[in-house]
Amino acid sequence: MDELQKYLAIFTEDYGPFIADRMMFGETAQQAKDNIIRFQTQNYFDKLDAQQKDNAKFLASLAGGKVDQVKALQLEALEDMHGKDFLNQYRNLDFIDQGSVGSVFAKKGDKGNVIKAQRATEDEDQLDPDTGTIGIARKSDVDREIDAQLTAAELGVAPRINTVENILVPKRKYTFPDISKRNPSPMGETLNIINMERVNTLAEQGGIDNVVDQYVRRFDLTGDKAKQMTTAGHQKAQLAFAKAKLRLMDKGIVHNDLGGGRNVGEREDHISFDPFSNEMKIIDYGRIKRFKHADNLHQHTKNQNLIGEEMDDMSPFEQARHLLDHRVTAVLQGMKAVGNKDLAGDYQSIYDESRDKGDLREMEDIADQGKKIIEKQTMKDVTNRYVQ
Repeated sequence: MDELQKYLAIFTEDYGPFIADRMMFGETAQQAKDNIIRFQTQNYFDKLDAQQKDNAKFLASLAGGKVDQVKALQLEALEDMHGKDFLNQYRNLDFIDQGSVGSVFAKKGDKGNVIKAQRATEDEDQLDPDTGTIGIARKSDVDREIDAQLTAAELGVAPRINTVENILVPKRKYTFPDISKRNPSPMGETLNIINMERVNTLAEQGGIDNVVDQYVRRFDLTGDKAKQMTTAGHQKAQLAFAKAKLRLMDKGIVHNDLGGGRNVGEREDHISFDPFSNEMKIIDYGRIKRFKHADNLHQHTKNQNLIGEEMDDMSPFEQARHLLDHRVTAVLQGMKAVGNKDLAGDYQSIYDESRDKGDLREMEDIADQGKKIIEKQTMKDVTNRYVQ
């Protein structure tokens, strides 16, 4: 392994899972990372001789104070624990974000790309089948994530993937979160490293409200006109969101990590939107469902060839209905974005009636008709509706 690969292997074992765990209790990624680095380095000093224990006390006493001295001690500990190469990478990489498994970095000075590293295993005994496992993913899930993002990037609704590396690494030494227990798995693990295009998520830009507010300010508007432009900005984001999801569903991809999926603001850390170009991108394809034959669902319920093993507990009919429900939700969002609330209400009623009857062919026809309506809607329609 090269220097970067070794660094990512260590980080995804000794730091990433702990950061993800703290984030579950409300800390930001950066807060959690800083706290874990401080915790790990202080533990290191505590294990050394009495003189260096004084350093540990010094580190604790400075936790809220002299930043430069604290960082110097942390760097000393990191180099002693992991080596000079690790320290070089720690200095050369900016930590961006942490998911339940993936750790995201950017090389200093590189504003165009990020690096996502995550560990994967084929040992099913190491995975929680219902909730997933912090710090480790199923190898097949990682492969599906990459395939889905490659497809989404071709559609223009996901960051471009530059390179993908899969590197065999030793298994983690312990089972998170109980680090007192040795990892019983007989298998090694895979370190997956994705170099991809960097996008600024809504969360990084202060949320959709701030993004739209900054956009409106560029026009130097006040009063009613500013309010109209603000409303239009929000609704353009909603229309872009609906169109992006429909494009994904045309390829059989349902992204399940967008909150309820009805509003841009529900998962601002997974969405990027530029109000000047109206371009929207959706990131993090770790939680998706992938359907086959998305363009002809009712036919393929007959041969039960719709989806992979992740939904094999659902009948072919239930799988098809699941995708159509998501498609209709996106259609309704698009209709409401251009102010067609009455049309959305009528459309919902028609679909619900067909759904109650269990007529899959009719449901698919209704969903497809709605999709065609949204495809024809433009950002100019939104402007005409909300800006007088």
